[in-house]
Amino acid sequence: MQRRFLPLTAPAQPVAATADQVVFTAPLRPEFRDCTGSASAEQMAMYQAEFAGGQVRFTLNLLGDGTREVLASRVSVDRPYVFWRAVE
Repeated sequence: MQRRFLPLTAPAQPVAATADQVVFTAPLRPEFRDCTGSASAEQMAMYQAEFAGGQVRFTLNLLGDGTREVLASRVSVDRPYVFWRAVE
């Protein structure tokens, strides 16, 4: 059985990373290329996804938080990962 890790996109790529913010983009698969909009949640406001122009842009934003910092970001098994830690 083939596992589908990429139901909506081709592999993601990191496009920007600082101690406070990481951004990944990925091209949407052909059947989803016309999707537009954004997704976020009040409880998890640090995460946001935006769909436009045949791409999805995923952002982890710790700006202004002051209690966490990004240690590393990468793509593993075709998925974006961000490692962050609590700081004082």
